[in-house]
Amino acid sequence: MGRFVEFDYRELKDFQKELKALINEGEQFLHQAINNLALRAIAKIKRRTPVDTGTLRNAWRVSLARKVGNKYIAVIVNETAYAEYVEYGHRLKGRGRGSAKVKIAKGKKKKHPKNKAKIVNGFVKGRFMMTISMWEIEKEMEQIIKREFEKWLKSRLEK
Repeated sequence: MGRFVEFDYRELKDFQKELKALINEGEQFLHQAINNLALRAIAKIKRRTPVDTGTLRNAWRVSLARKVGNKYIAVIVNETAYAEYVEYGHRLKGRGRGSAKVKIAKGKKKKHPKNKAKIVNGFVKGRFMMTISMWEIEKEMEQIIKREFEKWLKSRLEK
């Protein structure tokens, strides 16, 4: 003697749809989380950027996050011509006493403008405003995303 059990699959199908929607919302969450991290990074970078005229500090830009393969990428850039020198440092070059002298046909010695030796007068240390800020963000990233994900998931489960 056999028994028949009735099972309503509609609730299971509804649950499956909800899970698919949650996965799609998860992609949006990741985009938003990466954008938030990029904005945090740019705020830190700007705080560390030295100011003379404000050009360097105001030139920082961030792109919106995009998915490339299995990774999400947001690009932070500063297209100011001297940004790299401020970030990493540079040597100071000048013209001075060590410049080359050239004899002219009449026997007089005269400094030749093209043969001036460049003398290194020192080195300006880099400020590493982006490097340090990105190290800090990388250290904080896991905690930040975990905290935001817990809030996001809690809001979805309460619906």
